Amino acid sequence: MIVATRGTLAHRLDVTAALVDAALVTGAADDVLDELANPVAVFASVVPRPVNAAWRELVAAHGIPAALLARIVEVAASGIGVFEDKVALDGEGRPIYLAVALHRRRDATAVIAICEDQTDAVISDELAASQDALLWGGPIGGQADYFSATWWRSVGASTEWKAVVHPADLARCMMAHDEASKHRPSLEVEARLRGTDGGYEWRVVRFAPAGRSRWYASATSLATERGQVPRIDQLAEAQAARTDAEHTSAMKDQFLAAVSHELRAPVTTILLWENILRASAADGILHVEAIDAIHQSALVQARLVDDLLDVSRAISGKLYLSLEPFDIEAVLASAVAAIVPSALAKQIALERRGPLVTTPILGDPDRVRQILGNLLANALKFSEPSGRIAIHVACDRRKVTIAIEDGGRGIAPELLERLFVPFHQSDDAVTSGAGGLGLGLAIAKQLAGLHHGDVTAASAGVGRGATFTVTLPCVSLDRVPIAKRPSRRTSLPQIHVLVVDDDRRVREALALLLDRAGAVVDTAESAAAARVKMAEHMPAVLVSDIAMPGENGYQFLRQLRAAGCAVPAIALTAHATRSDIERARAAGYEIHLAKPVDFDKLVARIDELASGAQIT
Repeated sequence: MIVATRGTLAHRLDVTAALVDAALVTGAADDVLDELANPVAVFASVVPRPVNAAWRELVAAHGIPAALLARIVEVAASGIGVFEDKVALDGEGRPIYLAVALHRRRDATAVIAICEDQTDAVISDELAASQDALLWGGPIGGQADYFSATWWRSVGASTEWKAVVHPADLARCMMAHDEASKHRPSLEVEARLRGTDGGYEWRVVRFAPAGRSRWYASATSLATERGQVPRIDQLAEAQAARTDAEHTSAMKDQFLAAVSHELRAPVTTILLWENILRASAADGILHVEAIDAIHQSALVQARLVDDLLDVSRAISGKLYLSLEPFDIEAVLASAVAAIVPSALAKQIALERRGPLVTTPILGDPDRVRQILGNLLANALKFSEPSGRIAIHVACDRRKVTIAIEDGGRGIAPELLERLFVPFHQSDDAVTSGAGGLGLGLAIAKQLAGLHHGDVTAASAGVGRGATFTVTLPCVSLDRVPIAKRPSRRTSLPQIHVLVVDDDRRVREALALLLDRAGAVVDTAESAAAARVKMAEHMPAVLVSDIAMPGENGYQFLRQLRAAGCAVPAIALTAHATRSDIERARAAGYEIHLAKPVDFDKLVARIDELASGAQIT
């Protein structure tokens, strides 16, 4: 619809169009377009060129409506600008609404189109919802595929609306949802919805049909809706609070018991095989078996610690990604390779199906590898011996989908909703004895959400296998090549390394391994001892612990840098939070590595520093 009165939105788009026009004149259009968050395209006839990334991702990806192309032709002919406040795109059945301003260039050679996403505003108007309402919706009979910006700010990364409704209120909401799905008039219920802080807030929730194929819902604060917080029956409220407290206590006890079990099991394995090694040092077969058992148990403990830290970071909003364009096929191959030994041990066949993905992904390759690794490990855990795990890969212009299907024990329908809840461990007979803390799936879903993707689960029931599907968005990176990571060195010929660590066992083990890699190694048990070693012979690379008595690693390196010593340094420490990494960089360390360290990675990073490679 063409509006006669141009408001703030139209004026803002007009100003942006003028900026683009000026940039075209000066030849700086590419730089200006890349800086703009609004989708922008310049049309010569009906061919958009140039366009910015936002246009490719939001408009071109869903197809330019024929009616909009007709308006562009009209503006090119008449020179009269047009503003339309509701242009609909088809987002695979999910409507996307744009405000669009069209202006002919001053030299009359092209038409500039500037857009702004108005989906939330249009749906809010259709539902007669307030500006601060949470909005969501989906196809009739399907899961929600639309969530408003207010939803993401207030609720967080969860893309399953039922998961944020208080269990005691879910039945009322489901009844209202079912009525809307039957194209019946809008229903209103009062329910508690969980926010980003983990607390619940009472809201008025309305479900309504939208045409014949979709439903939408809004949730408004009761304080806003009624003018005050509602009076709730005190006895019912007290009973609900007591039930919540009992449930929380039970979950805590269950979680602590699981942590105790998961920690004690690998420690027991390590200590038992250590006794066998002491008693059977001459038995070569037993020696190999013991080393393998100790190594695998140590990896289990390391993964447990990492999972606990990741969940803690996610809860506190401190789970971060390091974004770069990467090859999803290489990451998938790496994740599969990691479970091959375990799959062979259980005689599980691994099958990769679907075309190779050539479209780059913008994300954190290590975190995506973690997502896939968690899902593959989960499939392997619940697969019976001599079974099969199939990995289905599909890709279109907007997303990559990787479905991991197993023919194992399956999942009961009532458990599907709880699979991604942190610390949840099913106590049914199907999963009894499977082990784990119930963190892997929760972490995978959190990480996928940070990539603007998702992880979902499906199963036909107990004994009929399960499929976990991860979806990640593709990003148009026409001018950005996929970064090629340098191959790792496995040796350090005659590179002088100084290892500083107050733990003698760590210090001696590192010295032995680095010596075997070809390095010339010195060790020091403290910052003071390290200075003596450095005065005798300056190393090519310094590897230092942080938590040392007296003078810690931060103080040590700050004083070295203040004295003009530029020796490249690696912080090798158990302090592994993002703030620890930033603090190490601020102290002067070029690289931060967390304990327990991947030794091959340590070798590669020492080699990079010794060769003068640029560290990012």
